Amino acid sequence: MVHLVYCDDKSKELNKILDGSKTMVIRGAAGRKIPHSRVFADEELYFMEKGSKKITAKAVVKDV
Repeated sequence: MVHLVYCDDKSKELNKILDGSKTMVIRGAAGRKIPHSRVFADEELYFMEKGSKKITAKAVVKDV
């Protein structure tokens, strides 16, 4: 499955991931909404900053 990750632009979350000072994004929610599902190893993540209309980075999940 392919996942879209919205990163907070004010805290420079995506920049921290790209420079290696942050290695994961943790989000909490009461429940998942269809069609969202869990993330597993080898799945693709596409990153974009909130408020932006373009995908900035792509990654493959190494471990969960």
